[in-house]
Amino acid sequence: MAAAYAAGVVLPRTRPLFLDERALALSRARLLEEALVQVPIGTVLLEEVAFRGVLPALLGRSLPAGTAGVAAAASFGLWHVLPAIDMVRANPALGHLASGSSAAAPGHPTSGSPAGDFPAATAVRLVAATVASTTVAGLLFGELRRRGGLLAPALTHLGTNSLGYVAARLARRLDHDRR
Repeated sequence: MAAAYAAGVVLPRTRPLFLDERALALSRARLLEEALVQVPIGTVLLEEVAFRGVLPALLGRSLPAGTAGVAAAASFGLWHVLPAIDMVRANPALGHLASGSSAAAPGHPTSGSPAGDFPAATAVRLVAATVASTTVAGLLFGELRRRGGLLAPALTHLGTNSLGYVAARLARRLDHDRR
């Protein structure tokens, strides 16, 4: 996960996609609290127990195991609708990408368009892409759960979310150093 984030942050073409105000607006202390307390306990523990532990077991009482796993993964994807709605405002480069504009390309500012300037269709596309990608992540996490218990998907989930905060800060630093 760290290597994937590092590659994305180092490449000028993808770096703007990491400039997310939800991470960048935090003080250093709040960032550490998010990455080291809120994400592990408030996000990963809650979501892994719910979506990889309890929900598949409950659904598995009345559905085949594979169907229960897919339903749990789809529920995990839908769980991310509200954060995805906020993403259009917090991450202009993703908003531009979802709108099909070229503003996320190198040399184009990504902050020139506030979220209110994006049409509703952009938000819908971004939410749909987020739900689809987190559903796929839910399927992968479910397979990790099946093969190795809750610890494997929990650690993967933790790395994905907590390192995202670090990647945002590194992207901003590289972006400022480039100017």
